[in-house]
Amino acid sequence: MKNYLDLVPISAKVHRKQNRMSIICIVLAVFLVTAIFGMADMFIRGQILQTQQENGNWHIGIRNISVFMIH
Repeated sequence: MKNYLDLVPISAKVHRKQNRMSIICIVLAVFLVTAIFGMADMFIRGQILQTQQENGNWHIGIRNISVFMIH
């Protein structure tokens, strides 16, 4: 087991550029996912506000109800 642990610093030195590229790719992917979900959230909020301005802020809307009088 100790022999394998001695190989860790050597491997890190040999694969330094590959490790940097992996970290850069991970950071870029996280940034892109955050940006996409942020834009999707803003789009949904905009749609909700537009609908509320056009139709009012109602929990339920009932239209064309015929009223029957009971004698």
